[in-house]
Amino acid sequence: MHENSETSINSAKALMEHSQKKANEAAAANKTSQLASEQVALLKESNEIATKALIEANRRSEEERVLHESNNTDVVDIKPNIFGLGANLNEAWRRFKKWRSK
Repeated sequence: MHENSETSINSAKALMEHSQKKANEAAAANKTSQLASEQVALLKESNEIATKALIEANRRSEEERVLHESNNTDVVDIKPNIFGLGANLNEAWRRFKKWRSK
């Protein structure tokens, strides 16, 4: 009889250890899933930030390109024509828009 109760106690202890181990594994899996979700959210956020930075860099690059191109263009051209002077109205308009936007 004493042997049966000892076996029952050992079986109960083993069952308790097994269920606690399973609970710990489930908690660890849940924590891993939570951390993975947080990583995905952080990656999405960093991707959005990088996309915005790239768009801003492209915009600045385009502005610098336009500025560089317009700096090389003269508003008044002195070359042979009917009155001796010519005006580049497209460049004058670009410079006026640029001056007005400042």
